[in-house]
Amino acid sequence: MQIYNNMENRQTAEKAPINLLRGWPNPSLLPVAQIKAASATALSQPDVATPGLLYGPDPGYEPLRRGISQWLSRFYRLQYPSNSKRICITGGASQNLACLLQVFSDPLYTRFIWQVSPTYFRVCPIFEDNAFHGRLRSVPEDDEGIDVNFLKIHLQEADDDKSVTKGTLKGSQPWRKVYRHIIYAVPTFSNPSSRTMSLQRRRQLVQIARQHDALVITDDVYDQLQWPAQRLSTLSRLEHAVLPRVVDVDRELDGGTDRPGVDGFGNAVSNGSFSKIAAPGVRCGWAEGTEKFTHALSQCGGSASGGAPSQMTSTFMTHLLQTGELEKHIFNTLQPAYARRYRSMMEAIERHLLPLGVTLPQSHRDVVGGYFLWFALPKPLLADEVARAAIRDESLIIGQGPLFAVYGDERKDDLERQVRVCFSWEEEDSLAQGIERLASVISRILHGQTSHPSGDSFAEGTEAEVGFCSRLSLNHHHLLLDCLPPQSLAGNMFCSRCDDILRQRVEPLNNVDEDKGALYIHHESLESLEAATAEPTKCRVCSTFLDSFTSGERQAVWEQKPQEYVTTAYLCRADHLNLATAFILVVNIDDNMLTPKLYDEKRDFMLMMVFQPIEDLGDPSDDVSSIRLVLMESEPIDTEYVTLSHRWGQASIFRLTKDTFTQLRDGFDSSILPQTFQDAMAFAKRNLKIRYMWIDSLCIFQDADDRSDWMKEAAQMHRVYEHAYCNLSATGGEDSSVSLYRPRRTDSLCHVEVDLTFSIFDPHASPTRYAVFDYHYWEKELSKCPLHYRGWVVQERLLARRVLHFCRNQLIWECNEMAASEAYPKGLPSIYQNQAKARLKSLDPDTEGRRLRQLATTESDSRFFAHQLWPRIVQLYTQCQLTKPEDKLIAISGIAKRMGSIVHDEYVVGMWRRYLPSELLWFVDHHRQSNGQPSVRPDEYRAPSFSWASIEGCISAGTPVEEGILFSVQELSVDHVTEDVTGLVKGSFIVLEGALKRLALRRPSVPVDMWLVNVNGKDLLRHTEEEWGPTSLLVHLDVDQADFEVENTAQTIYCMPARQPDGRYWSFLVCLILEHLGDGTFRRLGKIWTDDAEEIDFVLARGEDESLMPCQTYDPESGRHTFRVI
Repeated sequence: MQIYNNMENRQTAEKAPINLLRGWPNPSLLPVAQIKAASATALSQPDVATPGLLYGPDPGYEPLRRGISQWLSRFYRLQYPSNSKRICITGGASQNLACLLQVFSDPLYTRFIWQVSPTYFRVCPIFEDNAFHGRLRSVPEDDEGIDVNFLKIHLQEADDDKSVTKGTLKGSQPWRKVYRHIIYAVPTFSNPSSRTMSLQRRRQLVQIARQHDALVITDDVYDQLQWPAQRLSTLSRLEHAVLPRVVDVDRELDGGTDRPGVDGFGNAVSNGSFSKIAAPGVRCGWAEGTEKFTHALSQCGGSASGGAPSQMTSTFMTHLLQTGELEKHIFNTLQPAYARRYRSMMEAIERHLLPLGVTLPQSHRDVVGGYFLWFALPKPLLADEVARAAIRDESLIIGQGPLFAVYGDERKDDLERQVRVCFSWEEEDSLAQGIERLASVISRILHGQTSHPSGDSFAEGTEAEVGFCSRLSLNHHHLLLDCLPPQSLAGNMFCSRCDDILRQRVEPLNNVDEDKGALYIHHESLESLEAATAEPTKCRVCSTFLDSFTSGERQAVWEQKPQEYVTTAYLCRADHLNLATAFILVVNIDDNMLTPKLYDEKRDFMLMMVFQPIEDLGDPSDDVSSIRLVLMESEPIDTEYVTLSHRWGQASIFRLTKDTFTQLRDGFDSSILPQTFQDAMAFAKRNLKIRYMWIDSLCIFQDADDRSDWMKEAAQMHRVYEHAYCNLSATGGEDSSVSLYRPRRTDSLCHVEVDLTFSIFDPHASPTRYAVFDYHYWEKELSKCPLHYRGWVVQERLLARRVLHFCRNQLIWECNEMAASEAYPKGLPSIYQNQAKARLKSLDPDTEGRRLRQLATTESDSRFFAHQLWPRIVQLYTQCQLTKPEDKLIAISGIAKRMGSIVHDEYVVGMWRRYLPSELLWFVDHHRQSNGQPSVRPDEYRAPSFSWASIEGCISAGTPVEEGILFSVQELSVDHVTEDVTGLVKGSFIVLEGALKRLALRRPSVPVDMWLVNVNGKDLLRHTEEEWGPTSLLVHLDVDQADFEVENTAQTIYCMPARQPDGRYWSFLVCLILEHLGDGTFRRLGKIWTDDAEEIDFVLARGEDESLMPCQTYDPESGRHTFRVI
């Protein structure tokens, strides 16, 4: 291996350049064959070729205008379809922006150009070329999009400025209009920030533009490039827009562009292009606005002089639209390809950049798209410095935030830490590599291993815990470290030199006795030390030691005498750490090797690693080959037993049935059992000294034609887990056929620490010990293991006093007092304890209910706080899956029984009687199940519609409250299958007393998950589920459906106000959506929210026809109805 003394410039191989700045489509995604066929067809038909080769009409090639209008009407699902008169053909988005400024702005009259910041950097020269130099203004954005409050304030200030020149420079024309302000934005999958502007902001932007005589120019060039954010989404492609364009909002909002008293030009124009969805070289696009607006645009001198631009290519694009080839290319090629590229880059970012402190905007969107990702670097990193280091050290080009500042109005504080990367240009396999290179650059700068402009060591971190994402590859696994054969320790964890020292294979340099440690020569040269840190050895001691040095420090030390020995190792007992049986290995640089400068600075070039012994799990020779089934009725036991949680999966499991009962009772050889069962039984007997085990498949009859025993035992299952000594959990197994013990790399169990000196913050700082953690450790090791997607395991894990998890890489322990693992045997570090996913056992109703009650000393009824746990349990439970969905109620009945013993309340089909009105206000998150499928209500009855248990979906349970509730439960009836009131039901209803309102729901001409809501004949605001505006209305359906046209016609949909704002913490009005089935009987369909004061007042007001609502009884004095819900 060749070694370079200058560590800062060392490279093992020349790196190929990776360009993550270029926002072009990859050549492999260009529709070459389709355009070739389209051009051949167009040129072979005289009636197409002749007009295509001549001057075209001012607004452009009519067949293309017509084709675009029809296509956009489908894609945006326009309530009022577009027509060709609203379309003007352009030479692409950039060319058209210049034309728009020529027609609709004036250097004297138009005051400012307002650009969302960060902005597409190439538009600024276009604005300056049109005489707006010095008058470009930036408008910040947040995760909802453009900051409308900022924009409104500064627009008003500009309009109030009396010093602004009056009049116009350009001559007036009867067909044109000049706007006082121009606003530029990319609302959907923005370049560069990748953000999508919310519907509420689009509405507010249009309203502001109307108030201030502004034209909103939106580049809508990425709208078709969209896909589900989650890889496992059931949506293979998205054929309709997620949100309406700003021009669509302008067309429909408050009477639209044809409302009385306006000039008909509108206040928005959509700038479209085929560059991103076909090919940039076609230089063809379109603008859409009102008919007056597009006519004026077509009269632009630069276009009218030679006819519409792109006349020839317009004929090609017409063919692609008419034949459907363009849409096929978008849906079948571009969307899947860009989705793969996006996810590849996102996974690399999550794996390599997020642990370093990088943050992403709008990280929880359901739909993503475009070309770019935008993120913020951790402080104090600057994007310009990172970009320079990336080019210099990694041959990587990225887009630094200041590049996207608005000319002349740079907000450096906002952009200097931002980075844009593009996933459209480079080859797919280079995207993750580019992010890895960027992570290397960031990591080196954070750890002081590259130069900062000031010349000081550049580092970050004042916390005692540093989050790190582990990238160790797994090798081979034994149960615990002491089980490893001798050679595996060196091969998997240490270099030969460290292994020789630890195993005492070499003679020390000193005389060793009880009080003294042993001193050894460690590595005799830099070459030897660096070789120990390279793959495949990658010694944990040497790697951790070498990584603590900056490049400059390495050079200063080892250039002195590079061939002489460099490091020494000192092995001693860890008595001073109160670990009498542990040892410490200290690796240090020989003082003779230090330069005077480094020695004077008292830099402690030392690494200390603690080696603490791990006790053996026991004698593996204990025999568990012969086992039998014990019948408690005839052979009661008075000793401890353990339980087993396992995943049935696809494995063929030997189980208890009527046919196997005798064999199990008389005794049998354990070899016929799945490997998981065999290992668990051996572990229980050998290590826990326990002879009894309960396993569901062997202790409950599993006959498919007779579930009577299963029903009886399922009702008692909570007692089984509550009273068990410990629950052994096969957490890492895909099914029960695999062993509890699996391959792993044991060096990942070591607690890794490093000595760092952050002198950039404190010149007098001394080396400090920092623990290095994998931030996603608990999630990867436990939460996302296969077993925990099984619904039954929730109560097994919660009710058991103790749980020992056999995970993929190590053992993990959970009880009500603590969580621990082989890596952290004394309990999880605080970085994990503060994560909700690492506190599952703290959901235990008994334990945490007690803690909550202790905190609430002023609450008269302490059981309220135990009730607060139930929504969290329901949410966790419904995120899991059941092999048999009909087990929905019984698989949580054990927790319900435990909860009932605490709260002393009546259980009502997944809810509690005391707070039943508020608990009825549950909803389904995004109409989705945990597997990504849409939520459904099974055909086979298992629960009434008012219970969350009637739905297959991820549930947000109703919060137990009494304040603000607007209805009451007058009667309740639940018909249980057995005597178990927490188990299966075969019928149920409740009688409610509340105020019914007539409701109509219909889809607008814009995307899914949006509804027009009409209550008692009045239209309320419409809203998508992704947004929460200040005046927003949200519709949550239990099961999504295409429309309610049948129900609206039959007038069978109603709503009932259920909870109103309480004036303190709750600001919403919530209404239940109900469908009338006849005779005053309803079923639940969902609920509606709104926080708009006018809407709330209207919905709560008495209605003129309230006496005509279908119900069982009506009280004219209160205006309340009684009705049944099933």
